[in-house]
Amino acid sequence: MKQEKTHSTLWFLAAITVAIGVATFVYVGTGLDRCYWNNIDSDFCYSVAGLRFLDGIPSGFVEHTSSGVGLPLVQLLGWTYTLASKIGVLNAASFQSLESHPDPLLYLRQFVIAGWLSGAAIFLLIVVIVFWFAHLLTESNLISFFASIIAATSWSNLQFLLRIREEAFSACMGLLSLYLVFRAVRSTRLLVYCYTLVGSGMALALSLFAKRNSLPYIAFLPLIVLLAADTAWDRAESGKRISVLKCAAIVNLFLGAPLVLLMRYWPEFIASFTLSLLPYLIIEILGFALLLFLYILLVFCVKSFPIYGRGRMSALLKHGAGDATTYTLLFMAGCELAVYASFVHPQLNTYSLFLLATVASSIVVLAMARRRRHFGLSKMIWKLESHHWISSSTGLVIILAVSWGALWQLARFSPEAFGSHIELAVSRVLLEIVHPQSSTALLSIGDSSTPLLYLTSVFADWWGYYRGSRWPELLIVVLAVFEISLSRNATAFRAVVFLAIAGMGMLFFSALRHLFYMIYEDLLTILAVSLCFSHLVSILRDRSASIGITLRVAIVLGLATTLVAFSVVRRTGELRGIQPRATDVAGCRTPPGGDTCLCDYFYAGTKYGGTGLKGIIEEQYESDCMQAVEARASKGLP
Repeated sequence: MKQEKTHSTLWFLAAITVAIGVATFVYVGTGLDRCYWNNIDSDFCYSVAGLRFLDGIPSGFVEHTSSGVGLPLVQLLGWTYTLASKIGVLNAASFQSLESHPDPLLYLRQFVIAGWLSGAAIFLLIVVIVFWFAHLLTESNLISFFASIIAATSWSNLQFLLRIREEAFSACMGLLSLYLVFRAVRSTRLLVYCYTLVGSGMALALSLFAKRNSLPYIAFLPLIVLLAADTAWDRAESGKRISVLKCAAIVNLFLGAPLVLLMRYWPEFIASFTLSLLPYLIIEILGFALLLFLYILLVFCVKSFPIYGRGRMSALLKHGAGDATTYTLLFMAGCELAVYASFVHPQLNTYSLFLLATVASSIVVLAMARRRRHFGLSKMIWKLESHHWISSSTGLVIILAVSWGALWQLARFSPEAFGSHIELAVSRVLLEIVHPQSSTALLSIGDSSTPLLYLTSVFADWWGYYRGSRWPELLIVVLAVFEISLSRNATAFRAVVFLAIAGMGMLFFSALRHLFYMIYEDLLTILAVSLCFSHLVSILRDRSASIGITLRVAIVLGLATTLVAFSVVRRTGELRGIQPRATDVAGCRTPPGGDTCLCDYFYAGTKYGGTGLKGIIEEQYESDCMQAVEARASKGLP
């Protein structure tokens, strides 16, 4: 076992080394000295938002009424700028410094370049997750290595080394959430099962905070429990299940209570809000939550149906409701932890100190409860009888939760607290996720006369992409699924089909806006193809197979290898087109072609929650925004 772990670690380090080499090649080839406003639609917005975040000012681009996305990326930039400033790589990372600088366009350049470089951390994290995800699915170091290398050289991932965008982080966290659920259903210990589900919920929340294009993961994640015949949760005794359910409920009570007050900002985000709209808003949100829970309940009932059958429907529903409730509570705990993680700020303040004190005290209490075993917290939790609405111990827990929430709110009013700008951003993002009507921004139905024509056009775009760009991978999946079905390996069949359909679903969801965020689909497709190769090799190694079957599978494996080689050539076309060059100062003498995040009244103004960059440019250069940019560009920027 130790030797296998050593070999896996060596393969992993080899994959990371290659990925670092690819990222270095891209940065050297494109040159960090290139004109930094080539992608101002995102680069300028997020760079300025990161500076506003550090100064305790609403970050603008996150809270404006358009979408409410990108908060984790703004925080990542803020931490990057802080660390780079402290080691002397950047000037003072501050929005006030940008505002007072006589040449703000030149001053902003360094932060845009630092934002490009911060994308390397996300790029490497994607490679890490792909490697270990593929290793979990295939148990092959070689296949995992090649899967991670394909992810590192595909343009769907590489492009985010060259611009500041939120899709890469969102796809990375979504993939991590999926990986953790796979780990949960394959774990042998109940404690690992619970912790990985909590981690999956936290990763999914961060993914949704970055971009709502990862919403389909909400539907795909529960389905993973159907892929495993037996999990640690299924093997657990009834008493342990009840204990976990109680613990999950208590954790949600503690973590959720202080966050309820975030809803007080929601009327600011709803156009023409009146008190008469409040009941409709509550019904929409609660209805959406109820539909999600019923969906999860259906999944767990399907999981337990072979055990109970039709003759014991009441027992099936009771068992499924308990499983669905525990699953939901564990995921909610992870989502709530993601919210608290969003409050952490580079500047030490009351919030950060309060969180540190809470974590430290929680560790002490849990350690004492574990040491005493039959006393303390564990005994108190066990006394929470499920058939009692209120008991003495239940009341104590509720009082403690309310007190903890009150202390959290008191921390907000401390002079050292950084104000409500992060609360505002998190509240906005939460509303966008739980309010169904907010997701209509993800649709482009306005261009079609009827919903049917709209869906037809979306399907045509989606299928056209697969037919033109992903047909090798689709053919590999079809061939592998056919062979797996012949070998009667139901578990492998379900896993391959799930990953393939999940990738297709992610891309179809993006296509609803007639846009293609390929990275969501591409990562899942790589994993599906990796799993296909693993099972084809496994079938080929089966000594009980006849000569005819072995020959047929060998032909299929050879064809799949050829298709993968063809796909890799197409995927790496952009990378091979990059030519290394010596770094020189090119300068920016051509004004940017657009003004979305530079001079636009909505994105760069202040009235509608923009970044405020437009006013800074006009004040410092004493001219209309675009005229000032054109005049400054004519002089050249180093």
